[in-house]
Amino acid sequence: MNEFLVAVLRVGFLVVSIYYYLIFANIILSWTSLRSSPIAQLIESITGPYLNLFRNKVIIGMLDLGPLLGLLLLQFLLMFLRNF
Repeated sequence: MNEFLVAVLRVGFLVVSIYYYLIFANIILSWTSLRSSPIAQLIESITGPYLNLFRNKVIIGMLDLGPLLGLLLLQFLLMFLRNF
């Protein structure tokens, strides 16, 4: 495989990994009183557009599991990128 393509895939893996952990942090922060902190607002502004695609899609009682669906899709993407 072309070395350039491998480098691009590795950078893509790193970017998606960081984004994955930002989404995870956003989910955890949404359960705490820290969700109004500046860092939580920054994380929400970064991850919000992606998570909005999944919000209110999977609801069980009062719990919105849409962001978990978004994490699952990113995990599949990471598994695909990891194989290269």
